[in-house]
Amino acid sequence: MLSRAFQFLQILSIDIVLGAVVLLHFFSTYFRVAPSIDIYFVLGASVWLIYTIDHLRDAVKAPNSTRIRYRFHHKYQRMLQGSVLIVLIAIVCRLYFIDYRILMGGSVLAFLSGIYLLLQKRLAGLALKELYISLIYTAGILLAPFVLGQIFSFSVFLLLFLLSFSNLMLFSRFEKEEDIRDGFLSIASVSESKRLESVILICIALGLSIALLSNQDLMTRYFVFAFVIYAILLFRANFLKKRNLYRLIGDGVFLFPVFFQ
Repeated sequence: MLSRAFQFLQILSIDIVLGAVVLLHFFSTYFRVAPSIDIYFVLGASVWLIYTIDHLRDAVKAPNSTRIRYRFHHKYQRMLQGSVLIVLIAIVCRLYFIDYRILMGGSVLAFLSGIYLLLQKRLAGLALKELYISLIYTAGILLAPFVLGQIFSFSVFLLLFLLSFSNLMLFSRFEKEEDIRDGFLSIASVSESKRLESVILICIALGLSIALLSNQDLMTRYFVFAFVIYAILLFRANFLKKRNLYRLIGDGVFLFPVFFQ
């Protein structure tokens, strides 16, 4: 029953939204700032909006996909399109209550997200899609903590970017065959497997090194834990894919900050 409930949350990208909100709270607590509820709402709603639009478009491209996420989005595309419109209106209505500095930064990220949706195929063909998404995701999570705290921590930005990038590369590796079958381009489908595994390993090793060499606090301990989990995902890929556990574990990493506060 719980596995089905979590699968439903995954299909609708609710787990991604929760992860983004948890991370925002985690870094806000770390930098001792308190974003308004509107900032939390706009971040979560924006993440859901981008992922849902992306999945709806992919579902149209691959109506016969074997993946339940795309079958669901194809079957209920009218309802989801209506939901996208409602969420978009809700986001616009809450923008008035957001700090203008965050609003300016968020506008830039919204523009860059639009560029991604327009150029997704070209970015994917150049093996840049996952890199681009990771940069926008990282900037979106850390925008409010950095602006409100009037601080910029390159090490924190780099750690979250490396974690996000590793996440997307790992998932791309796990779903390479499905992407090829559905006609989707990803970093795994346009790269040699060994080379991709090397890049993932370098990102994990670099992230672990930065975290271990940083001041040992709850934040760095979280990153050490997260990168170790991703190392396990990389080295136990076949075992985890057969049991369809990689998404549960991979996306669950972004929810674990609740235990590091």
